[in-house]
Amino acid sequence: MLKRDGKSFQRRLLLSTIFLAQMAVGIINYLPGAILPALALHTSVSLGSIGWIFTGNALGTLLGSMLAGGLTKRLEAKHILIIGLVLMGISTSIISWAPLFSVLFLAEFVQGLGFGLCNVGFNMVIMMAFRDSLSSTFNMLYSAFGIGALLGPFLLSLVLAVLHEPLWAFLVSPALILLVVILLFKQSISADPSAQGQLPAASSETRVVLLQSGFWLAFLQIFLYVGAELSFGNWIVTAVSQKAALPLAFAAPVATIFFLGLTCGRILSAQGLKKGRVQERSLLYTCFVGGGLSILTVAVFPGYLWLSFSATFLVGLCCGPVFPGLAALASARFAKAQGLVSSMISVSSGVSGLIFPVLVGAVFTHAGIGWGLSVPALLIWAVLLPFSLARTQQPKQDLFGRQKLS
Repeated sequence: MLKRDGKSFQRRLLLSTIFLAQMAVGIINYLPGAILPALALHTSVSLGSIGWIFTGNALGTLLGSMLAGGLTKRLEAKHILIIGLVLMGISTSIISWAPLFSVLFLAEFVQGLGFGLCNVGFNMVIMMAFRDSLSSTFNMLYSAFGIGALLGPFLLSLVLAVLHEPLWAFLVSPALILLVVILLFKQSISADPSAQGQLPAASSETRVVLLQSGFWLAFLQIFLYVGAELSFGNWIVTAVSQKAALPLAFAAPVATIFFLGLTCGRILSAQGLKKGRVQERSLLYTCFVGGGLSILTVAVFPGYLWLSFSATFLVGLCCGPVFPGLAALASARFAKAQGLVSSMISVSSGVSGLIFPVLVGAVFTHAGIGWGLSVPALLIWAVLLPFSLARTQQPKQDLFGRQKLS
């Protein structure tokens, strides 16, 4: 009994530590976009040029994801996560005082590099230690990211009110990361008993996974979904501001509402899955359809504030469970290739982030706001095809990779 209680405490401590780390990462990802004018002024570049920092961040994320795939054969998941967190903490501290655009761009690139390593580290730790509750744990993990993104605006407002300098807000997350790194060093992460016999993946097993169509269907699902979420999240404020003729300061809360919906969707779905009140695939099918319809509502009526704000919350509520659910299904199906699956999730997300927000911006410019916001709806509906195909090819296993009885 004492041994069991000890293991239970270790699991709760680990989950709490990862939750805190994801909150810090969420804050970090919110801040640059919120103070672009201040960063442009601080580095003496135009507002049009400062946007290149996002390209540097995305490139770093891609490189970090690919590097993490190789590091999984040499380092433990905990150490990959720690390296990623340290890189993010250091680079975020540099962003707060970078006097030159070149320094700022390099810091964003290193931050993306750390983010790519963190994504793989997070996924591997969850797959190792929480295999008995993959889906609900993934939802809780990514809800922490949403909470961090929600706390970002309040943190920024507080720093502006007290210190009158937004760049000081960048120093809060590195302090949280330092605490997380200390906690991680003191913890031993062992594989869940249900995962015994599945770890690690041999090189031959990796080649077998890469030749399976199900692996690439999972890649396509995440690629399309992340494109929908990032495109909508990056452009919704601009769409509402222009269509309703509002200053950005008054339209900005719509982004907070979107993140609030994401967080609520993940928390609610995590509880529903944990208590067995909803099935994973039924939930995802509902989210695909509902999310696309909600996005189209915003695309057609962006100028009606009450409707666009309400529909944006529904978009977040429907989209919230999707990414954790897809990640959990892919992780469970290819349990013997955890590092490969974690890298795939991060790489597909990074490639999508490079392509679709820019594509939607081009559609905004040449075809109008409504058509631009229609692209995320089409993307999330497009996920239905590879998702359904993957289900038909799924072997007779349950969510955790165990053989079903016929």
